[in-house]
Amino acid sequence: MSFSENNPLNEINGEDKWHSQQGRETLVSNIIACRSISQMVKSLLGPVSMEKMIFYPPKRGALLTNDDFIITNDGFTVLSCINVENPAARLLIQLSRGVDLEYGDGTTSVTILAGSVLGKALSLLESGVDPMTIIRAFTKGLKIAEKIATEHSIKFDPHSEDGFNYLHSAAKTSLGSKMVSRSSPLLSEIVVKSVLKCNTMTEPHVVCVDGGLMTDSHLLEGFLLCGNFLNQPKASHSNIALIQFPLTKPQPKNGMGYDVVVGSATDVDRILREEESYIKSMVVSLKKLGVDILGIQNDIVHNPLPATALSLLTRAKITVLPLLERSDFNLLKFLTGAKIFTAPEMVTKENSKEFLGKVEGNIQLYPIDNQNYLFFPSRKFSTVVLRGGSNSILAEMKRSEKLKLNCKQRMSQQTQLINISIHTNSD
Repeated sequence: MSFSENNPLNEINGEDKWHSQQGRETLVSNIIACRSISQMVKSLLGPVSMEKMIFYPPKRGALLTNDDFIITNDGFTVLSCINVENPAARLLIQLSRGVDLEYGDGTTSVTILAGSVLGKALSLLESGVDPMTIIRAFTKGLKIAEKIATEHSIKFDPHSEDGFNYLHSAAKTSLGSKMVSRSSPLLSEIVVKSVLKCNTMTEPHVVCVDGGLMTDSHLLEGFLLCGNFLNQPKASHSNIALIQFPLTKPQPKNGMGYDVVVGSATDVDRILREEESYIKSMVVSLKKLGVDILGIQNDIVHNPLPATALSLLTRAKITVLPLLERSDFNLLKFLTGAKIFTAPEMVTKENSKEFLGKVEGNIQLYPIDNQNYLFFPSRKFSTVVLRGGSNSILAEMKRSEKLKLNCKQRMSQQTQLINISIHTNSD
């Protein structure tokens, strides 16, 4: 086969790329590097997969800790921890990462499949077949495979009994090769129910609680927030306000910081009175809006909720949630339909009530062992509570559950699957 003169792959340094000895050696070395990656993760596939230990040597003189090594049988975790120099092998790892982000499962399978295909390509190259011919043949074979898969696919309703059984079976298959395979029936049921509970815009919330057994994991219809009320809660809750500013008096913004010089005790009293007066006006404004619950983002400033503000909010019978991390803050925004108050001036505007959200039912204290949580009941959201005896087991469980949640959420949206039955010969 000959290339046309206008083909940019035709020449490198004036020679034919594929027919030069240097080009063929580079191509073969890239294939061998990719096959080495594929062979490394081959033992991680299937229900009888082997676990691998990834060790990070500590610095000289440092003691060995639990963070210096990882034991896992997850192919994507192994590929993410190794350093690869070959650019083609790096592309194979990027392929695995793309499958992980898009579908949530199949990272090991796609790496092994790619290595097998490259092995067949290498044998064809050694037989003298032109690389472009091999590429066109693989492209044609991909289209045929997609056509056959479409013809043998089964359409289903994820909310029907058959659809639930399909998703449950797929989840059990996915979890069968993970560390949590012993509890796969329970965890698979939790995964499917949580995915069907949420809509396509959100994914279920996953909370890991140290202690207990894997079988103690369960599903809650609502949102579980770590922590306790910062003050005495009211008997009932309805309106919630989410703010992204501290309940302290704004300081002048000169871009260079500021220093407060106090000359006497009278000046100290005056500053404290001004601070208390400002906080009191903010609490009065929140009370006039009808706020029952207040949520404050934690990572905005060093101390977003001083003791004076908490005392005044308690006297105003406004329940204060624990300081919220960004992820929990955004989940509460979705759950309650609240809009965020980003500045103190927004509280006193005429349309401020439009920013308030609604809480379904009453917020309940939900203790698990020695840890306190707040439970927000909701019919459109779910929380997966994972239990495990150690941090390593919990980390592996969380990753497995996250992957399967993404995978099953994708399946529930496409509502189409291929049912494969594997028959083994007893002889």
